[in-house]
Amino acid sequence: MDRATSRDRLTTAGAVALASAAGAVLALWVYRVLWVQNTGTPAALDANENAAVFAWLVGWLLLICAAGAAVVLLASVVGRISARRPPLIDLVALGATAGLIMVAIALAPLWATTSV
Repeated sequence: MDRATSRDRLTTAGAVALASAAGAVLALWVYRVLWVQNTGTPAALDANENAAVFAWLVGWLLLICAAGAAVVLLASVVGRISARRPPLIDLVALGATAGLIMVAIALAPLWATTSV
């Protein structure tokens, strides 16, 4: 019974990865609202510049943390799969973290896209 319940719990790496990725998405969404969507109004850009830069920095730092935790989680999942104890909740957490990382990168890419 003890082994079955421990297998169904989210590991610390999974929780850190999910929380960091969700925080990164939230921070980069705030950056996008404050900075990117106000491009046409210079007064709004001046008023929101500091908050937008802070949100961008926090978002990317959380994204780096989420990626590191996802690597640790992946190593844990691979180790547990080879021991024949499939970590279903960790697999779900890994997939959700990967999805959130992709959403965060789409919200605020490091390289600007150019339109012709």
